[in-house]
Amino acid sequence: MVRGRRDLQPVWVYRRVQLLEYFYYINNLLLGEKKTKLVQFFLISAKPVNGNVKIKDRILGIVDTTLFLGFTLDAKLPWNSHITRLTRRLSLQHMQ
Repeated sequence: MVRGRRDLQPVWVYRRVQLLEYFYYINNLLLGEKKTKLVQFFLISAKPVNGNVKIKDRILGIVDTTLFLGFTLDAKLPWNSHITRLTRRLSLQHMQ
């Protein structure tokens, strides 16, 4: 049986998670596995990868949006979520 590119994606993701864990370990950083979530970024024409991603035997929860360094990132990569969040923050500051 010939394995296609999509068959190798879970292995690729698993290897990247291992590298991330190692980076945190050698730099004396803590990875909050209870707070860490998974966002599967993809274009409209692509399908998300199936399968679970684990960190320290904990399956990561899959979310559609996340906050990273002040930016709200959406799985489909539009800016709508970030602009909405930023508009709300600015309007609340203006009202105070």
